Amino acid sequence: MTRVIAVLVVASVIALAGCSESTRPKASTAPSFAEGVCTAISEWGSHIVDAANAFTDDSPRLSLAGRRARYLFAFDEQRRLTDDLRGELEATPPSGVADPEAIRAPLLVAVDDVTKNIGEQKADAAEHVDFHFIGPKPDRLFAGTEKSLSLMLKPLDDVARQQHVEALGGHCGR
Repeated sequence: MTRVIAVLVVASVIALAGCSESTRPKASTAPSFAEGVCTAISEWGSHIVDAANAFTDDSPRLSLAGRRARYLFAFDEQRRLTDDLRGELEATPPSGVADPEAIRAPLLVAVDDVTKNIGEQKADAAEHVDFHFIGPKPDRLFAGTEKSLSLMLKPLDDVARQQHVEALGGHCGR
């Protein structure tokens, strides 16, 4: 009996270990600062667009109340993704650039600006958007997503130029 219990306990631990997600930011294993930053921002941008597009995909099947809830949830998802981006940027290794903190600091300010934008767009949408349309009017989600991308990518370009880190300019983060 004791042996059976021991086997069950070990099996449970193995099963739980296999199901757990790693909370270690991917950027922490990047070969360089620039590569970690570029990958993190690129993936974030793609995912916040996906969060907005998921609403569009779901919208035709939803009731008015469901459309409103799904629309507002997309902002919550973008907020979570932006919080994850902060963790990625904080975890990016300092290798390959002279002063990683001089680059990281303005990017974290940009994350704060994006977070604020998402909150403002959500609050405005909750109060002023008409969900009778499959594509709500006015559309705060897609306009807000474009603004969020700009709030992140412009400071990335600026800091790349100011810090003379060519790898952070151009296609980085896109």
